[in-house]
Amino acid sequence: MVFSTTTQYALKILAYMNEHKERLCSAKTLSEELDIPYKYLTKIMTKFTKNEMIESIQGRYGGFKLIDSKIITIYDILKLCDGDSAKACIIGKIECNEKKKCHYHDAWQKPRASIKKDFLDADLKSCGVKDS
Repeated sequence: MVFSTTTQYALKILAYMNEHKERLCSAKTLSEELDIPYKYLTKIMTKFTKNEMIESIQGRYGGFKLIDSKIITIYDILKLCDGDSAKACIIGKIECNEKKKCHYHDAWQKPRASIKKDFLDADLKSCGVKDS
């Protein structure tokens, strides 16, 4: 499964922050360490902050801090970055639902539900993201 660039960056950011919990992470440091464009990174961090996944500390010695990696699921990250992609059509049709189905709609229902469940069950810790 291929994730969007935003989701890939988000996963990298949260994994890094989980491994460096003992200190605040500045946007500049995250951008440089993870090779993520600064403006792109700050947009992701704003989403994380608004959704209470991370805490933003203002000031000269401020930065970002992970609130609790245990409660952040892969599904939370996907939904935040890409919307509810679990409802998206597998072949990218704009309108694909029970009334107007693509050729794969019915066959995709069971795998889609299974993937969503797996992503809901997987948090940063269960995925092997190291604690500091």
